[in-house]
Amino acid sequence: MTSESLPSRFYRIVYFSPRPEDGERVCVALIIWDEGRTYFLFDRNARKARGLSREYGTDVIIFMLEQLEEKASQIAVSGVVTEFSPQIQISGPRVLLKPADETVRNILVHTYLSPQKGFRSPAKQPGISGRIETFLSKYHVPQGSIIRRATAQKLFGKEAVRRLPAELIPGPVARAVNVGDGLLLLDGVDIHASTNAVVEHVARVTHTYWQCKKAQGVLHDKSVKLTSAAVVFDGDGGTENQSFLWRIRYAMEQFEKDADHTINPSTPEGQNELRSLLTETHAV
Repeated sequence: MTSESLPSRFYRIVYFSPRPEDGERVCVALIIWDEGRTYFLFDRNARKARGLSREYGTDVIIFMLEQLEEKASQIAVSGVVTEFSPQIQISGPRVLLKPADETVRNILVHTYLSPQKGFRSPAKQPGISGRIETFLSKYHVPQGSIIRRATAQKLFGKEAVRRLPAELIPGPVARAVNVGDGLLLLDGVDIHASTNAVVEHVARVTHTYWQCKKAQGVLHDKSVKLTSAAVVFDGDGGTENQSFLWRIRYAMEQFEKDADHTINPSTPEGQNELRSLLTETHAV
């Protein structure tokens, strides 16, 4: 891919994977391209990579990142690293919808480079559960089919959770609904909160859905089919405010990476998709 075919603003995630064959990796750096200007951001303490491997200590990881920093512009354009492959992996370009000023860079650092406990916070945006509950009532979903604050134990069972690595035990999901052949997970974000709150909450939901998928793979549990839906609440679609438009697009793009369905219920298409998911096995 050449610079001509890339977005004018984007970022790539730099992953460290001590044993690529295991599929385990963590984000250790970010490369941001902003209309030709490059930023290489990384945690010089490599906190998220600590303890992953005896072979690759923190000093080795920092050395590799410092070497990559010198080639940040080249890597931003090519998306390729050969000298440290396959332990160092580069993601595809992810579009930035506004200039990479200090605020945006800090948000990205907090989202991707902070220790994972930041994603595990049980705090949820006020009102999300209530809004989802309204849709469940609107589409006449039986109360007995709804699991409120669906914890890992409610989804997988206590004994199964004990077999999971701590990193793969998902935080609670706002609602889960029995849909006949499995469970529909429902969570989301309200884009009318502050930008920081939106980004943090989107990260929490996507991380939780990612954990659910990985946990099922580790447990080899096919008895319960999990389908995840992330809902982007934007009220009456007040997109005349450009910051709201940016937040909607950001939330939709991020959710699409880890959720099976990403829904904006303020649009007719979103309402139809949500209705279809919720009434698949229940009569309206």
